[in-house]
Order: sequence, then structure tokens, then C-alpha cells
Amino acid sequence: MRPPPPARSDITYRQFGEQWTSGALHLLHPDHVKAGDHTDNRTRLANYVYPVVGDIPLKDLRLDDLDKIFKQPNLPAGSRRHIALVARRVLSLAVYPGMRIPEVPVPQGWLPNPSPKKQKSFLYPSEDLALMRTTSIPLVVRMLIGILGREGLGKEEAANLEWGDLELDSAGGAGVITLAENKTDDPRAWVLDEGSVDALRRWKKVVGNSRWVFPAALVSKRKKPEGHVYVDHLSRELRDGLVEAGVTRPALLAHDSKRQRLRAHDLRATFVTLSLASGHSAAWVQARTGHTLSAMIARYRREPRLAIEARLGWLHPLHLAIPELTALGDDERESSDQTSGAAEDDAGGDDPRRANAA
Repeated sequence: MRPPPPARSDITYRQFGEQWTSGALHLLHPDHVKAGDHTDNRTRLANYVYPVVGDIPLKDLRLDDLDKIFKQPNLPAGSRRHIALVARRVLSLAVYPGMRIPEVPVPQGWLPNPSPKKQKSFLYPSEDLALMRTTSIPLVVRMLIGILGREGLGKEEAANLEWGDLELDSAGGAGVITLAENKTDDPRAWVLDEGSVDALRRWKKVVGNSRWVFPAALVSKRKKPEGHVYVDHLSRELRDGLVEAGVTRPALLAHDSKRQRLRAHDLRATFVTLSLASGHSAAWVQARTGHTLSAMIARYRREPRLAIEARLGWLHPLHLAIPELTALGDDERESSDQTSGAAEDDAGGDDPRRANAA
């Protein structure tokens, strides 16, 4: 049994912050606190905020205490504003609906200025294919990266996927994904890329009866691993995997005052950029990423004109890009799908992604 919560006057910053990131605050105040994935918030608070102010009671917290967050030598310059935003969010919730303190103890202008914009990149189809074919990289890592680039999911959304969220044998043979709960708190559904569908059908043979599409058991060395994979280090795994696959393009790996090295977040940019370059509309992209504003799509759009002029095309079909999944194919259903696909091609099918993959 959990111990009773501390008295209102004594609750610490950490204790209240954990109420928010655990979802308990949403359950208490569903009309004012959104449900959502707090993976990033938990990490930022645990690494940079709690060590400084976590044990201070909210009622005793002062501006001088909060300013010490910015004096930490290990605080990355590019993360200062993100850390300040999440630190202030906890305080705002403590005012209302938490009713723990009368006001937020930081003045207007406390947030650091946004960092200067850096050049960001995206994966070329040839680079993605090289990574997918490098069998020394764990299969679950390649499968996760492959799905992110082809479907526009956020990394936490993909990690939380359950087989119940997928319809891989729906009417007409199309695969459908439904995200009832996600970071934007906006349920959405769409038809999966054909290569993703075939890859997921074969992937299910690998994971067996797991509830999760990407179970922790595939990567954890614990005797009884439970739950889904963690994606906190996926950016590093992505970059290390590219190097192992022989991909050394500086725009992906260089990190300096002008360039931002590739992150797992940029797999969504890969999806957006290549989809737009392949002829899909912004509305089509938004239906998959969950963004409701064109400005958000613009943030992920890298260089669609470059992708068009260089004729980069779409990403290689995932079930054919990963050798282990290719070896699991050729069942009766997939043979039928391939025959149907060939007939559609002969009839002049106009899916830009299929045409570019071919």
C-alpha cells in the first residue's frame, strides 16, 4: 500500500512533479490536466530539475532556487529552454488545479531565449536501406526505426504500440493502425504503408504472443522483462547504427554551432519530407503525425525540393529491406497480395510511394 500523500503545506517539488508525470494529477483533475506520454518530461525533470529543487517544499521555493537550474555545468545549451518550460509547467499546475501555492514564483521573461536554429537533416532512402540490411544491429532496433520512418509515429507512440492497435488483415488486405491514446491526446487512424503491413505480419512471428509490438523481452537482459522497449537512447542507437552500416554523411553526424546531428525525432522529419516530395498533401501527412497546424508540419519538413530534384523516392518496402523479415515471407497471403499488386501496377496505380519504391 502506498503511504498517504504529504500534507498540502509540506509537499515537495519532486513529489508534486511525480504526481503529474505518473498520470495521477490527470485522474484527479481530468478537465484541466491532459493525459499523455511523459517520457521526455520525466527525463528532463529527473536529470536537471529534481537534483536542484526536488526536495524543497513548494511553499518554500524561491526564484533564487530555480535560477540554480541554469548554473548546472552539465545542462546542454540547446536544452535550457526545454528544461525551463517543463520546470515552470510543474509550478503552473501547482497553482491550479493543484492549489498548492498561490502563484508561480518566476517573473515574465524567466524562460531562456530559444537557441539559434541549426541545420537539421533526414535520412535518404539509400541510407535507411543500408541500416536495415546491417544484421549486426539488433533486429528490434531496425524494425522500430523502419516503422518510425515509414509511418510518421513519434518514438513513444511506437514504443507503446500494442497488437490490438493494428488491423493487419482488414477488408481489402489493407493494414490499419488506430491510436486511441497518444501524445497529442487526439485519436487518429490511417492505412499503413504496404511494406509496413507485410513487415508487421512477419514481425509477429518473431515476438509471438507478446501484448506489445516492441516488447522489452527482445532487448532486456533481465530474467523477467516486462512491458515495451524503452526509447530513451534511440537517437544514439540510430547514429551508431548508421556508422556501423557505413553511412558517414556529415549532415547526419556532425554536431556544431551550425548543424544538429540526427536524432530519433528526425525520423518523423524523414517521413514528412519524403511524403511531401512523393506528392502527398500536407493534410495526408497530418492525418498520420497528428499535427493539426501546417506550421507544425513545416517544422518537420526539411528539404522536399532537394528530395524531388535528387529523385530520392520513397523508402524501400520494410519487409524487403530487413533480411530477417524477407526470409520469413512467401506465405500464401503475401503471394496473393503480390499478384494483386502487380495487377494494380498494370492498371496504372498512382500511389506515389509505391511508384517510388519500385
